[in-house]
Amino acid sequence: MNEQIKIGLLIATIIAIVIMLIGYVYLQEVNNNQIPDHPTQPTDTPLPTPTPGPSVPFDFRVGIDFSSAKGFDLTQIEAVNVESNPCFVLSPGKSGTLSIRIISTGNVDYNLSLSLEYADFDGLSYSFTPNIVFLKAGQEEISILRVEIDGEASIGFTQLTIFARTDKGGLGFGGLNLLIVDYTPSFIFKAGGLADGNILMPKPPGWTPPESTIPIIKLDNIDEVKIMLFIIESPLLTLNTSSNPQLDYILEDQALNFQPRPEYYNAHLLTFRLNPTTPTGRYNVTLNGVANAFNFSRAMLLDIIE
Repeated sequence: MNEQIKIGLLIATIIAIVIMLIGYVYLQEVNNNQIPDHPTQPTDTPLPTPTPGPSVPFDFRVGIDFSSAKGFDLTQIEAVNVESNPCFVLSPGKSGTLSIRIISTGNVDYNLSLSLEYADFDGLSYSFTPNIVFLKAGQEEISILRVEIDGEASIGFTQLTIFARTDKGGLGFGGLNLLIVDYTPSFIFKAGGLADGNILMPKPPGWTPPESTIPIIKLDNIDEVKIMLFIIESPLLTLNTSSNPQLDYILEDQALNFQPRPEYYNAHLLTFRLNPTTPTGRYNVTLNGVANAFNFSRAMLLDIIE
């Protein structure tokens, strides 16, 4: 009998323990599913820090020593806005040289090869001496550019770009203007418009540049002066000049070979002729032109000297 009582108590104790464990597990699940009074804010995921792009790997500059020019004649050409830039002139059968400066701006040495872009103008050849330049960090090197025009080359205009290249790329100096004719114009004006009258350059009819940029052309012991006009993408229909007193002039088409865009310009040569009765002094001359549906105006000063 005592043995049966002991077994019964043992079974009761085990059942009680199981019931307690089931209750404990149930309470834990209830607590876990409750929404807290102050919910925890989610942690923001930090944005990735952008990786800087590669910087320009070339710490050198390429330039031209304009004062070193030999064999070229020199004039000025109107730029896109109101300033003017140098324009070198070579006659067919002639050659000229320029000093090209390659200047280090960092602490890296370079082996550079020099070349000329847009030099596929028929009858134009060039060379660099030397054409391979070893540029030490912090130093400057000089190479001589020689440009030669064949005697049978057609007259024309081109813009050259000088490149200095490494095995990873290179840098260039652009906008080297070269006019190939057998005379030297005193100035080259540009005017531009499309056939529908839209102005390519922001210059309304009657536009006159500031006086400091108006070219001053001196006539001393010569009896004529030549002005060249580059009309962009439109033929020149009419042109008249105003001056006091009136100067005689002749306007002629010029069949220039323009590179690299032969269709971009129409060229015209304006020649002012003087005679012994033309008074000396300064002449304020204005060129007024019409090309398709747009008008243009350019000003210059002529100084006639005895």
